[in-house]
Amino acid sequence: QMEGSKAGRELPGIVDQVLSMHLFGRDKEGGYVLDDKSTERRLVCRAGNPYGLPAKDRSGRLDMTEPPDLGQLLAKRGRHEEALKHFDAALAEMTYREPWIARCNKGQALWQMGRKTEGIAEQRACLTLAPRFCKGRRELGRILLEADAMNAALFHLERAVWLEPTVLVFANVDLVRAHALLGDWSRAEMILDVSA
Repeated sequence: QMEGSKAGRELPGIVDQVLSMHLFGRDKEGGYVLDDKSTERRLVCRAGNPYGLPAKDRSGRLDMTEPPDLGQLLAKRGRHEEALKHFDAALAEMTYREPWIARCNKGQALWQMGRKTEGIAEQRACLTLAPRFCKGRRELGRILLEADAMNAALFHLERAVWLEPTVLVFANVDLVRAHALLGDWSRAEMILDVSA
């Protein structure tokens, strides 16, 4: 038993997983910052975080902050079968506001499980529902890059950068990799120069 005022400090030493939910906004570079006036909720997952919130991820697979999506958290921790159940439940819920996100997450989980054709199909279904969903474009591009479908990968990665320039840094790394794999070193170098 512990005092309530000490729980935040002591809890990470007792259990394997501690997540703190808070409201976040974005700074000029697109990074997350605490913002009590924002409406975007995120989970702080790592100890020693710059926000001073209690957190711990013994698996080491979670980012500093994650969206509050249980299926996505399970998939990142390698628990894909459990994650699929959560994604399917979200898709079965007719009032679920953003089914394309569940499709995107399900596609990633299927791909990581080795069910590659199903993973690509879910990613494409995600983009059928929300063609301007930047994360869906980027994730499909990354999957297609791994599948050696370079031209299709380039299309989706370039579209992701066009849709949301704030993800430019992340998507550009994938674009540079795709151009390098195609042997187009001048284009890869040009993207690096623009990103710097």
